Amino acid sequence: MPAALSQKDLASLLSLLADEERTLEAVAGLFQRSFAKTEHFRAATCLCLLIQDRAVDLPQRIFALYILFDLYKGEAPGTNPFLPVLIEEVKRDLAPAERRLLLNLLSYPPKDLAKKSPAELLAEEAAGLGGPLPEPDIEALQNDYLLRMGVTSGFLHTGLSPVLMDPDSAAGADYRLSAASGRPAGGDGEESSLEDELRAEVGDDEWAMIGFEPALLRPAPFLLPPGDGELAWLNYDSDFSVMWDPGMGDDPTRLEGLRDLMRRACKMPLQAAQQQQVLADLEDSRLIFRCGLTPDRLPDLVEH
Repeated sequence: MPAALSQKDLASLLSLLADEERTLEAVAGLFQRSFAKTEHFRAATCLCLLIQDRAVDLPQRIFALYILFDLYKGEAPGTNPFLPVLIEEVKRDLAPAERRLLLNLLSYPPKDLAKKSPAELLAEEAAGLGGPLPEPDIEALQNDYLLRMGVTSGFLHTGLSPVLMDPDSAAGADYRLSAASGRPAGGDGEESSLEDELRAEVGDDEWAMIGFEPALLRPAPFLLPPGDGELAWLNYDSDFSVMWDPGMGDDPTRLEGLRDLMRRACKMPLQAAQQQQVLADLEDSRLIFRCGLTPDRLPDLVEH
Protein backbone atom coordinates (compact mmCIF):
# COMPACT_ATOMS: atom_id res chain seq x y z
CA MET A 1 0.00 0.00 0.00
CA PRO A 2 1.25 3.50 -0.70
CA ALA A 3 2.33 5.79 2.08
CA ALA A 4 -0.07 8.51 3.25
CA LEU A 5 -0.22 11.86 1.50
CA SER A 6 1.63 14.77 3.00
CA GLN A 7 -0.35 17.46 4.76
CA LYS A 8 0.10 19.80 1.80
CA ASP A 9 -1.10 17.23 -0.75
CA LEU A 10 -4.04 16.26 1.45
CA ALA A 11 -5.09 19.90 1.73
CA SER A 12 -4.85 20.24 -2.06
CA LEU A 13 -6.94 17.09 -2.51
CA LEU A 14 -9.66 18.30 -0.15
CA SER A 15 -9.77 21.68 -1.86
CA LEU A 16 -10.61 19.93 -5.15
CA LEU A 17 -13.70 18.41 -3.57
CA ALA A 18 -14.89 21.56 -1.84
CA ASP A 19 -17.01 23.23 -4.57
CA GLU A 20 -20.11 21.08 -5.12
CA GLU A 21 -21.22 23.29 -8.03
CA ARG A 22 -18.39 22.06 -10.26
CA THR A 23 -19.10 19.31 -12.74
CA LEU A 24 -17.76 15.81 -12.22
CA GLU A 25 -15.54 15.89 -15.30
CA ALA A 26 -14.09 19.27 -14.29
CA VAL A 27 -13.04 18.00 -10.88
CA ALA A 28 -11.71 14.73 -12.36
CA GLY A 29 -9.60 16.68 -14.86
CA LEU A 30 -8.37 19.02 -12.14
CA PHE A 31 -7.38 16.00 -10.05
CA GLN A 32 -5.23 14.57 -12.85
CA ARG A 33 -3.56 17.94 -13.42
CA SER A 34 -2.94 18.61 -9.73
CA PHE A 35 -1.09 15.34 -9.13
CA ALA A 36 1.63 13.73 -11.19
CA LYS A 37 0.63 10.54 -12.96
CA THR A 38 2.88 8.54 -10.65
CA GLU A 39 0.96 9.97 -7.68
CA HIS A 40 -2.54 9.22 -8.99
CA PHE A 41 -2.79 5.87 -7.27
CA ARG A 42 -1.54 7.26 -3.97
CA ALA A 43 -4.05 10.11 -4.04
CA ALA A 44 -6.87 7.80 -5.14
CA THR A 45 -6.10 5.47 -2.23
CA CYS A 46 -6.48 8.43 0.09
CA LEU A 47 -9.87 9.09 -1.52
CA CYS A 48 -10.86 5.50 -0.72
CA LEU A 49 -10.13 6.06 2.95
CA LEU A 50 -12.10 9.28 2.96
CA ILE A 51 -15.06 7.47 1.40
CA GLN A 52 -14.96 4.37 3.58
CA ASP A 53 -14.56 6.29 6.84
CA ARG A 54 -17.16 8.90 5.86
CA ALA A 55 -14.61 11.62 6.53
CA VAL A 56 -16.15 13.89 3.86
CA ASP A 57 -19.70 14.99 3.12
CA LEU A 58 -21.99 13.49 0.48
CA PRO A 59 -21.10 15.93 -2.37
CA GLN A 60 -17.39 15.30 -1.75
CA ARG A 61 -17.98 11.52 -1.76
CA ILE A 62 -19.73 11.84 -5.11
CA PHE A 63 -16.67 13.63 -6.51
CA ALA A 64 -14.36 11.00 -5.00
CA LEU A 65 -16.34 8.06 -6.40
CA TYR A 66 -16.34 9.55 -9.88
CA ILE A 67 -12.58 10.19 -9.73
CA LEU A 68 -11.97 6.53 -8.85
CA PHE A 69 -14.01 5.57 -11.92
CA ASP A 70 -12.56 8.22 -14.24
CA LEU A 71 -8.91 7.28 -13.61
CA TYR A 72 -9.35 3.87 -15.26
CA LYS A 73 -12.36 4.35 -17.54
CA GLY A 74 -10.11 3.89 -20.59
CA GLU A 75 -8.80 0.53 -19.36
CA ALA A 76 -10.30 -2.90 -19.96
CA PRO A 77 -13.34 -3.75 -17.81
CA GLY A 78 -12.45 -5.37 -14.52
CA THR A 79 -8.93 -3.90 -14.32
CA ASN A 80 -9.78 -0.90 -12.14
CA PRO A 81 -7.90 -1.55 -8.87
CA PHE A 82 -10.60 0.38 -6.99
CA LEU A 83 -13.45 -1.73 -8.34
CA PRO A 84 -13.76 -3.67 -5.02
CA VAL A 85 -14.18 -0.35 -3.21
CA LEU A 86 -17.02 0.68 -5.52
CA ILE A 87 -18.70 -2.71 -5.13
CA GLU A 88 -18.43 -2.66 -1.34
CA GLU A 89 -19.90 0.84 -1.25
CA VAL A 90 -22.98 -0.37 -3.14
CA LYS A 91 -23.70 -2.82 -0.31
CA ARG A 92 -23.73 -0.06 2.32
CA ASP A 93 -26.61 2.14 3.42
CA LEU A 94 -26.27 5.02 0.96
CA ALA A 95 -28.15 8.14 0.03
CA PRO A 96 -30.33 7.61 -3.08
CA ALA A 97 -28.22 9.95 -5.23
CA GLU A 98 -25.00 8.24 -4.14
CA ARG A 99 -26.42 4.78 -4.86
CA ARG A 100 -27.63 5.85 -8.29
CA LEU A 101 -24.21 7.26 -9.13
CA LEU A 102 -22.46 4.04 -8.08
CA LEU A 103 -24.84 1.84 -10.05
CA ASN A 104 -24.29 4.04 -13.10
CA LEU A 105 -20.51 3.83 -12.72
CA LEU A 106 -20.65 0.03 -12.40
CA SER A 107 -22.79 -0.35 -15.53
CA TYR A 108 -22.86 2.10 -18.43
CA PRO A 109 -22.86 5.73 -17.23
CA PRO A 110 -25.11 8.13 -19.16
CA LYS A 111 -23.23 10.48 -21.47
CA ASP A 112 -24.43 13.55 -19.62
CA LEU A 113 -23.44 12.24 -16.18
CA ALA A 114 -19.97 13.81 -16.28
CA LYS A 115 -21.52 17.19 -17.19
CA LYS A 116 -23.46 17.35 -13.93
CA SER A 117 -22.40 18.53 -10.51
CA PRO A 118 -23.14 16.84 -7.17
CA ALA A 119 -25.63 19.61 -6.41
CA GLU A 120 -27.53 18.83 -9.63
CA LEU A 121 -27.51 15.10 -8.93
CA LEU A 122 -28.89 15.64 -5.44
CA ALA A 123 -31.56 18.01 -6.75
CA GLU A 124 -32.65 15.58 -9.48
CA GLU A 125 -32.92 12.74 -6.98
CA ALA A 126 -34.92 14.88 -4.58
CA ALA A 127 -37.32 15.82 -7.41
CA GLY A 128 -37.67 12.20 -8.54
CA LEU A 129 -36.16 12.88 -11.98
CA GLY A 130 -33.49 10.22 -11.84
CA GLY A 131 -35.49 7.52 -13.64
CA PRO A 132 -35.18 3.78 -12.99
CA LEU A 133 -32.07 2.52 -11.24
CA PRO A 134 -29.61 0.53 -13.37
CA GLU A 135 -29.01 -3.07 -12.34
CA PRO A 136 -25.38 -4.06 -13.02
CA ASP A 137 -24.34 -7.68 -12.53
CA ILE A 138 -22.28 -7.24 -9.36
CA GLU A 139 -21.31 -10.91 -9.12
CA ALA A 140 -20.03 -10.95 -12.71
CA LEU A 141 -17.97 -7.83 -12.02
CA GLN A 142 -16.43 -9.44 -8.93
CA ASN A 143 -15.59 -12.66 -10.78
CA ASP A 144 -14.05 -10.75 -13.67
CA TYR A 145 -11.92 -8.71 -11.29
CA LEU A 146 -10.71 -11.82 -9.41
CA LEU A 147 -9.78 -13.55 -12.66
CA ARG A 148 -7.74 -10.56 -13.81
CA MET A 149 -6.12 -9.57 -10.54
CA GLY A 150 -5.72 -12.94 -8.83
CA VAL A 151 -6.91 -14.03 -5.41
CA THR A 152 -6.08 -11.79 -2.45
CA SER A 153 -6.17 -12.59 1.22
CA GLY A 154 -9.65 -12.75 2.71
CA PHE A 155 -8.28 -11.28 5.92
CA LEU A 156 -8.11 -7.86 4.24
CA HIS A 157 -11.89 -7.60 4.51
CA THR A 158 -11.84 -8.18 8.28
CA GLY A 159 -8.94 -5.85 9.08
CA LEU A 160 -9.25 -2.67 11.07
CA SER A 161 -8.68 0.64 9.33
CA PRO A 162 -5.71 2.63 10.69
CA VAL A 163 -7.74 5.84 10.33
CA LEU A 164 -9.60 6.77 13.52
CA MET A 165 -12.13 9.58 13.53
CA ASP A 166 -11.31 12.07 16.30
CA PRO A 167 -14.52 13.45 17.82
CA ASP A 168 -12.69 16.58 18.95
CA SER A 169 -11.08 19.24 16.85
CA ALA A 170 -7.66 18.87 15.28
CA ALA A 171 -6.33 21.56 17.59
CA GLY A 172 -7.48 19.56 20.61
CA ALA A 173 -5.82 16.42 19.24
CA ASP A 174 -2.57 18.30 18.73
CA TYR A 175 -2.78 19.67 22.25
CA ARG A 176 -3.33 16.26 23.86
CA LEU A 177 -0.53 14.66 21.88
CA SER A 178 1.87 17.51 22.66
CA ALA A 179 0.95 17.39 26.33
CA ALA A 180 1.72 13.67 26.43
CA SER A 181 5.15 14.28 24.91
CA GLY A 182 5.92 17.13 27.30
CA ARG A 183 6.22 19.80 24.59
CA PRO A 184 3.94 22.78 24.04
CA ALA A 185 1.72 22.77 20.97
CA GLY A 186 2.85 25.65 18.77
CA GLY A 187 4.05 28.89 20.29
CA ASP A 188 6.97 31.11 19.30
CA GLY A 189 6.32 30.35 15.63
CA GLU A 190 7.03 26.63 16.08
CA GLU A 191 4.72 24.50 13.96
CA SER A 192 3.42 21.29 15.50
CA SER A 193 1.35 18.82 13.50
CA LEU A 194 -0.26 15.55 14.40
CA GLU A 195 1.31 13.91 11.36
CA ASP A 196 4.86 14.81 12.42
CA GLU A 197 4.22 13.52 15.93
CA LEU A 198 2.94 10.19 14.64
CA ARG A 199 5.82 9.83 12.20
CA ALA A 200 8.30 10.37 15.03
CA GLU A 201 6.44 7.85 17.17
CA VAL A 202 6.03 4.91 14.76
CA GLY A 203 8.66 5.64 12.09
CA ASP A 204 8.33 6.14 8.35
CA ASP A 205 8.17 2.41 7.57
CA GLU A 206 5.06 1.91 9.69
CA TRP A 207 3.43 5.20 8.64
CA ALA A 208 1.31 3.75 5.87
CA MET A 209 -2.27 3.00 4.99
CA ILE A 210 -1.92 -0.70 5.75
CA GLY A 211 -4.77 -2.03 7.85
CA PHE A 212 -4.52 -4.29 10.85
CA GLU A 213 -5.58 -7.73 9.65
CA PRO A 214 -5.56 -10.93 11.72
CA ALA A 215 -2.42 -12.96 11.11
CA LEU A 216 -2.72 -16.40 9.56
CA LEU A 217 -1.01 -18.43 12.28
CA ARG A 218 -1.32 -22.20 12.54
CA PRO A 219 1.01 -24.87 13.94
CA ALA A 220 3.29 -26.77 11.63
CA PRO A 221 2.02 -30.27 10.75
CA PHE A 222 3.60 -33.11 12.71
CA LEU A 223 5.78 -35.68 10.97
CA LEU A 224 4.16 -39.00 10.11
CA PRO A 225 6.12 -42.28 10.34
CA PRO A 226 7.09 -43.56 6.89
CA GLY A 227 5.04 -46.38 5.48
CA ASP A 228 6.39 -49.69 4.26
CA GLY A 229 5.70 -48.83 0.64
CA GLU A 230 7.32 -45.38 0.73
CA LEU A 231 10.65 -44.66 -0.87
CA ALA A 232 13.48 -43.81 1.49
CA TRP A 233 15.08 -40.46 0.80
CA LEU A 234 18.86 -40.66 1.03
CA ASN A 235 20.96 -37.55 1.37
CA TYR A 236 24.26 -38.51 -0.14
CA ASP A 237 27.41 -36.83 1.08
CA SER A 238 28.70 -34.48 -1.57
CA ASP A 239 32.07 -33.96 0.16
CA PHE A 240 34.18 -36.57 -1.59
CA SER A 241 37.82 -37.40 -0.66
CA VAL A 242 40.50 -39.14 -2.68
CA MET A 243 41.47 -42.66 -1.51
CA TRP A 244 44.48 -44.52 -2.85
CA ASP A 245 44.25 -48.27 -3.57
CA PRO A 246 47.74 -49.77 -3.17
CA GLY A 247 46.67 -52.98 -4.89
CA MET A 248 45.49 -51.26 -8.03
CA GLY A 249 46.95 -52.96 -11.11
CA ASP A 250 48.08 -56.15 -9.30
CA ASP A 251 47.50 -59.58 -10.83
CA PRO A 252 45.21 -61.42 -8.37
CA THR A 253 46.26 -64.84 -9.69
CA ARG A 254 49.93 -64.06 -9.07
CA LEU A 255 49.26 -62.97 -5.48
CA GLU A 256 47.11 -66.01 -4.81
CA GLY A 257 49.85 -68.31 -6.22
CA LEU A 258 52.47 -66.73 -3.94
CA ARG A 259 50.26 -67.17 -0.88
CA ASP A 260 49.73 -70.84 -1.75
CA LEU A 261 53.48 -71.42 -2.07
CA MET A 262 54.13 -69.66 1.26
CA ARG A 263 51.59 -71.92 3.00
CA ARG A 264 53.32 -74.98 1.52
CA ALA A 265 56.77 -73.69 2.54
CA CYS A 266 55.63 -73.54 6.17
CA LYS A 267 54.66 -77.24 6.05
CA MET A 268 57.17 -78.94 3.70
CA PRO A 269 60.24 -78.21 1.60
CA LEU A 270 59.53 -76.67 -1.81
CA GLN A 271 60.92 -77.90 -5.05
CA ALA A 272 63.73 -75.92 -6.65
CA ALA A 273 61.42 -74.48 -9.31
CA GLN A 274 58.92 -73.42 -6.66
CA GLN A 275 61.66 -71.78 -4.59
CA GLN A 276 62.79 -69.80 -7.60
CA GLN A 277 59.18 -68.73 -8.23
CA VAL A 278 58.83 -67.49 -4.62
CA LEU A 279 62.08 -65.55 -4.80
CA ALA A 280 61.06 -63.97 -8.11
CA ASP A 281 57.68 -62.91 -6.72
CA LEU A 282 59.23 -61.43 -3.58
CA GLU A 283 61.26 -59.08 -5.75
CA ASP A 284 58.04 -57.07 -6.02
CA SER A 285 57.88 -55.03 -2.81
CA ARG A 286 54.09 -54.75 -3.04
CA LEU A 287 53.71 -58.53 -2.74
CA ILE A 288 55.95 -58.87 0.34
CA PHE A 289 53.37 -57.27 2.64
CA ARG A 290 50.48 -59.20 1.13
CA CYS A 291 51.87 -62.72 0.79
CA GLY A 292 50.51 -63.86 4.16
CA LEU A 293 53.89 -64.22 5.96
CA THR A 294 53.48 -63.37 9.66
CA PRO A 295 55.96 -63.56 12.58
CA ASP A 296 54.21 -66.69 13.88
CA ARG A 297 55.01 -68.56 10.67
CA LEU A 298 58.71 -67.67 10.52
CA PRO A 299 59.88 -70.66 12.67
CA ASP A 300 58.00 -73.12 10.41
CA LEU A 301 59.39 -71.46 7.30
CA VAL A 302 62.98 -71.69 8.61
CA GLU A 303 62.55 -75.34 9.65
CA HIS A 304 61.37 -76.47 6.22
